[in-house]
Amino acid sequence: MPILKPISGHGSTGGIRRYLEKGGRALARDLFNLSYDERDAGALGDEAKEACAWDAEMDATRAAFGTDAPWRGKPARTFKHFVLSPDPGDDIDLAALRELACSWALKHFGDHEIAIVYHDDNARGIPHAHIVVNNANLRTGYRMQTQHPEDLNRDLQDMARERGLSGLSNDRAAESPSKARGRAGAGGPRSRRNVYLGRAEKEITPDEFYLQVVINERDSKGRISVESQQRDMIAALRRLGVDVEKQLKVANLSSEFFKKNTSVATAKYQLQLGSAAEVAKVWQALDALGISNVSILKVSHSKLETYKQEVRLAAMRNARQSACEMAEAIGQSIGKCFYIYDSNNNVMPTYYDNMIVMRSAKAFGAAAGEAASADEPLDFKTIRLEYGVQAKFVLE
Repeated sequence: MPILKPISGHGSTGGIRRYLEKGGRALARDLFNLSYDERDAGALGDEAKEACAWDAEMDATRAAFGTDAPWRGKPARTFKHFVLSPDPGDDIDLAALRELACSWALKHFGDHEIAIVYHDDNARGIPHAHIVVNNANLRTGYRMQTQHPEDLNRDLQDMARERGLSGLSNDRAAESPSKARGRAGAGGPRSRRNVYLGRAEKEITPDEFYLQVVINERDSKGRISVESQQRDMIAALRRLGVDVEKQLKVANLSSEFFKKNTSVATAKYQLQLGSAAEVAKVWQALDALGISNVSILKVSHSKLETYKQEVRLAAMRNARQSACEMAEAIGQSIGKCFYIYDSNNNVMPTYYDNMIVMRSAKAFGAAAGEAASADEPLDFKTIRLEYGVQAKFVLE
């Protein structure tokens, strides 16, 4: 059976890349959702794959989404490193291993940046895969959620068997009668303990909007410098009442060199705004300046953690209420709660098609110029919070 070993990574992915690719030890690489993607290999070519600095791209993605910040006082788990080791008895070749590793990774982490590096530097020369998954979900902007890690291994075993490889059976053995009797006890328990699930949800309107603005010399006629475009952008933002010192941050500055020795400068910024109406006005102003590479990184709420705590407590109250109702139906009551498990805490994804929002912003501008109110906001989706809690009570 294949063995799957998960390892949590902290900090930059530069260290894991150096370890995996040092000294030419990498047999092959498979990359997904990066500047190079195996699914577009024919169009991108081998040079693009060699040029892909997947570690730097993962670091930049986390910085843009803010998923590398500490969580509840603990360092962020910035990536997951899975070591997939096939069964030696299967005598698997590199091509078959790559197909298995890629299929498994895309099935479970298709919305994340993925780098898979293959080695055979073990005693028996058996190829194995190192799967590195960035923690930022590209579709939602939130951190990786693996609510049931055991399912990752179970699914790998199933996929191995489907390919004619050895795999551990996921069927549970039947419990023996003697074990069942022993577990129940001769006279039965004095009280019964049941598990009750409590769920709660809440939808909130975002009041924090994070935009990414990219300025590139190539995007402007007459090769206007990045510095000149930056001055125009800052002036336009200030005219709209944006506090540039607090709300605008430089995310990245780079200079790329091409074969003709032409240096092309690029600047990337992150802009935080406080309302949908402000987003529309800023988008129109930037578009008027010829700055069109503007996208929505994420939306949030300034009191998101407070709302999450409220929903969490509501879920627990709902679990107790459910237990009370079930107990009353059979003429019993619940006693003390002896077990509480916060089974999940999830912010449901909010995805925006930037072209649709761009068209909405332009339409908003046209309407505002005619008869619409200048404060009319764009129609942004709400943020949905869902919590689930498991609680065990003694039935009396």
